[in-house]
Amino acid sequence: MKFWAELSARLLFRDGLKSLGLTGWISFAGLVIGVACLVVSMAVVSGFESTLQRAVSDLTGHLQVLKPQGVSDSDGDLHAKLQQLEPDTVASTRVLWVESVAAAKGKISGALLQGLDPERWQQVLALDRRVIAGHFDLGSEGGIARAMIGKGLAKKFELQPGDTFRVVVPLANDYDPNTFKRKVATFRVAGILDLGKYEFDERLIVSSMAAVQEVSGVGTRYSGLLVRLKDYTKARESAGRLSLAMGPGFRVRDWHELNENIFEAIKIERVVLFFVILIIVLAAAFNVASSLYISVIQRYPDIGIFKAIGMSPRDLIKVFSFQGLILGLAGCLTGFALGGVLGLAFMLGQNLFTLLPGSVYKLDHIDLVFRFWDLFAIFSVTMIICGLATLAPARQGARLSAVEGLRYE
Repeated sequence: MKFWAELSARLLFRDGLKSLGLTGWISFAGLVIGVACLVVSMAVVSGFESTLQRAVSDLTGHLQVLKPQGVSDSDGDLHAKLQQLEPDTVASTRVLWVESVAAAKGKISGALLQGLDPERWQQVLALDRRVIAGHFDLGSEGGIARAMIGKGLAKKFELQPGDTFRVVVPLANDYDPNTFKRKVATFRVAGILDLGKYEFDERLIVSSMAAVQEVSGVGTRYSGLLVRLKDYTKARESAGRLSLAMGPGFRVRDWHELNENIFEAIKIERVVLFFVILIIVLAAAFNVASSLYISVIQRYPDIGIFKAIGMSPRDLIKVFSFQGLILGLAGCLTGFALGGVLGLAFMLGQNLFTLLPGSVYKLDHIDLVFRFWDLFAIFSVTMIICGLATLAPARQGARLSAVEGLRYE
C-alpha cells in the first residue's frame, strides 16, 4: 500500500506544482471550498442545537414536573417521590411561574415571573454562569426583593443593577369573577442575565420563591418541580416513565418538548444542508477527475514504461486511483483547516455584528460545535466521491498498450 501511494504521489507531482495545471488547481480549490462549507454548515447547525438545548436546560432543567393545582406541600414530599420513581434524578427544585406586567421609567411590557427555591435551585439550574452584569442574588434589601432580569428586558427598560422596577400581577376578584384586581410589587435589579434565547431575555424575571408567592397571592403553592438528570439525552424516556407513574393531573415535559418544532426542524435541515452542499464537493471532485484524465494522457510514455516492465492493468488502476485519493485527502484536510478559520471568523463576526436577529432565529448568538461524527461523515463521503470520480481516468490509463505508450517517447 505504501509503495503504490508513494509511486502515485511521485508521478502526480513529478513536475512540481505545475503538474495539475491551472485548471487542476482551480478544481482542487473548489474541492477545498466545498469541504469547508460542509464543515462550517454542520458546525453551525450543531451549535444552534447545542446552544438552544443549554439555554432551555439552564433555565428550566432537563424535566419539568407540573403538578395539579389541588396538590400542595401537605400532600406529600414530591422530591422524595420523584427520586423514588426516577433513579436517574440528580436533583430537583420547586418553581413558580406567574404571568405579569413589568413597568419602569414610563414603559410597560409583559413579563414572566419565575420563583425559585433559594436553597435548591443551584443543584438543578446553571443561571449563575449566565450573569453579564451585577451578581446573582435572590435575597432582599430594605424590604425590597432582589431579582435577575433578561438582557432584553433590561435594555427595553434601560435598567442597571441597583435600579428598581415594578411588577403588576392580575388576581381574580373574589366578588366578581368577570373582573380582576391587581397587586403591585417592587423589585430591585441584582443582576442581568444572558439567557441565550430571545423570548427568555425579553420577558423573564427571576426572583425568590417567597417573593413571587407573595406578589401572586398563591400562599405556599407552586407550579411544580424542575429536575436535573444524570444524562440529558435520556430526558424523553424519563418523562415518559414519570408521566405514567406520577398519577393523573401531573404533567411531565422534557427540554426537547419545550421547543420540539425547532429541534425537529434542525434534524431535517442538517440532512438537507449536508446533501445540498455536498453537490459542491461532487462537482469539484469530478473536475479534479477531469484534470487527472488530462494528466493520464500526458503520462502515456510513463504508462508505456510501466507496462513494459510488467505492471498489470490492475496495478495501473491502483496508481491513478491513489492519485485521486491523495488529492481528496489533501482537499479534505485543507478544507477542514479552512472551515476552522471560517468558523473563527463567524464567531468574531457575532461579537461585532448582529448576524442572527434573535426575533427571527430565537437565538442571537450560537457557539459552533465541530462534532466528530459530522467531520467523519464529511471525510468519508468526500474520499468515496474522489475515489469513484478517478476510476474513469484510471481505467483509461490501464487500457493503454505498452507499444502505444512508448510511441510518444
